[in-house]
Amino acid sequence: MSASTSKKTTFQTKYADYLWEDTDADATLVTMTGLDGGTLFSIEIDNTGNAATAAYFKFWFVGSTPDVGTTDPFLVLKAPAAQSVSYTFPEGITLTWMSSSGLAYYAVTTAATKSSSANPASNVTVKILYSD
Repeated sequence: MSASTSKKTTFQTKYADYLWEDTDADATLVTMTGLDGGTLFSIEIDNTGNAATAAYFKFWFVGSTPDVGTTDPFLVLKAPAAQSVSYTFPEGITLTWMSSSGLAYYAVTTAATKSSSANPASNVTVKILYSD
């Protein structure tokens, strides 16, 4: 994942203020900063480019960089092979319950919570809808 594949878009809806989009999520840890006090409403994962392999997104609330491969994520979401899935949190997930200053994630092809390798073969896109 390079800096050019992630972007934050500002918009106003009834529920959310921002859309974070990463068009090449992989085993490289990405940290979204400045979310203290925010609320997470939905996560969409597009794994249609990987016909034979599921992608697993692992998320942490962060005050500092998590120790990938050692620190258990607070949330693991699966995108089955060749599918796009949406996870919606109607009441939202408050991003301050762990004194967080951000949200970190990466995508791999293994479900184990402490796994940190095995990049998806093709691009995986994640879209995160949130407010601050």
